[in-house]
Amino acid sequence: MAAKVTNMLVGATDRAKFAAVQGSAWSDNIYYSRNGKNEYMESVPGLKKFAMTATSAVCRGSYVSTIGLRSESSPEDLFVVFGATLYRVTPAGALQALGTVAPSGRISFAETGGPRALLLVADGVNLQAYDLLEGGALKPVQLPERVTEGRGIIQPTHVAVVGGSVVVNDAGSGYCYYSKAYPLASDTRTMFQMQDGKPVYASDGVTVLTEDLDAFAHVFEDDYHVQQYFNTESSSDNINGIYAVGPTLYVFGPKTVEIWQRGTGEYEDWVRTSYTAQNSFGLEAPFSVASSGSVVYFVASGAQYGKCVMMATGTSFKKISEQWLDDKLLENPEGQAYGFCYSEGEHNFFVMQLPGCNETWVYDALDGGWHQRSTVGDLGTDVRWRAESVAYWREKFYAFTRDGLVCTFMRDYFVEDFRDGSTRPVIRRRQTGVVVDNFRPFTIEELAVECNVGMFEDYDTEPQMMLEVSKDGGHTFGTAKAAGLGRRGQYSHRVRWRNLGYNRKCVVRVSFSAPVDLVISSCEIRATATEAMI
Repeated sequence: MAAKVTNMLVGATDRAKFAAVQGSAWSDNIYYSRNGKNEYMESVPGLKKFAMTATSAVCRGSYVSTIGLRSESSPEDLFVVFGATLYRVTPAGALQALGTVAPSGRISFAETGGPRALLLVADGVNLQAYDLLEGGALKPVQLPERVTEGRGIIQPTHVAVVGGSVVVNDAGSGYCYYSKAYPLASDTRTMFQMQDGKPVYASDGVTVLTEDLDAFAHVFEDDYHVQQYFNTESSSDNINGIYAVGPTLYVFGPKTVEIWQRGTGEYEDWVRTSYTAQNSFGLEAPFSVASSGSVVYFVASGAQYGKCVMMATGTSFKKISEQWLDDKLLENPEGQAYGFCYSEGEHNFFVMQLPGCNETWVYDALDGGWHQRSTVGDLGTDVRWRAESVAYWREKFYAFTRDGLVCTFMRDYFVEDFRDGSTRPVIRRRQTGVVVDNFRPFTIEELAVECNVGMFEDYDTEPQMMLEVSKDGGHTFGTAKAAGLGRRGQYSHRVRWRNLGYNRKCVVRVSFSAPVDLVISSCEIRATATEAMI
């Protein structure tokens, strides 16, 4: 009896606790795509060096402003924190140091907009501002005293802007502090004179006297010098993250997620419009929150799902991680996952970095599937992807690494650049699920992979694809076998391997490291049933 299995290399990750029986398919540096009815696996782009810090430093966050320096007629600017320094990236590939931030942790950014556009930077200790139009150095924003008596100055890990109102959380408390709309429109702010907590009136007894004060020292106060704040109402959660999407503010705690909006009354009070059930799920990793358009992603934890990845659209929440990935999250130390989003054509990616597992997993909203990203490490083994953040700036995507590089995404560049001038390959791997014939033994006579052959520029070197076969369902693999993808012009070439032996539960893995594009469209296995005992 002969059998043929087609398209088994095309698809998303499908793992299970008992992979040898239930599934082991996964992708690394290659992802599922389609064009109409045509399905294929597409290679991720490489990283080409654009700029570099003087010494190696980890990227802690990046931001693209909606407006740039007036003196340069800049339409937008790119900012990144490497180590403890905030940099502005110039179009020529230079890094301009703007000031320092707290030395550890991820960085939260926001933009004020309005009459004077400012970049706001929160680092867990300070809140600082940079004038997007006029430039200059970072300027500190005075933070308010905690509402709870005797606890000192707040420590904001996150900052957001909604309708011109600046909002910050306070690490370790359930309070958010907010401003009136556009509180930093100028350096000074007109406020009422107060004495012993009461307004000071003019001689007519009606008019309240005013005074011009430093706006940066009174951001989170109303005109009467009263601190403005709200607290989580659905639970006693400490707020470990806030995130703005248009007019909506997501307020995260470990047990709940609340959705707030700016009110429209006389004093524009904040209004809670929705919230999750107590203990159902909350934010597990404070810096895992990221968005693509109106869709918000984050790593959650709670009684309803355990550790998982959630997707929010407005007030609707959906679990998007499968059990195999939830198990990965359990391996990762609490709170250490972080994420960011970027797009490629029709693909909207949520990138989740798991430092504790030394792995990177990417969700593709196009098909709802996951794939892995990796980098060849110093010892030649796979480590998590080097990109710590990604930004779209001036019609290109840029990645920021943990060794102080700003890199461009290049669709025709399939290596990663390093600080020392060396490059390392982007190794693309695709592994199938378990191939069985009712667990009866069979012989694989031929395996053929359909991909883009005969298109590579080097006439002399034929790119090689490696094949590994597992006979135990993916636990162990045999010796890798090479097959050529054809030289330039060999467009009808087929990549094939013959006489792959007896199997009962076969898993196939192909890998490719040549610095050229690779697209896999299908895989065929020609097998014959056998009575042999294996």
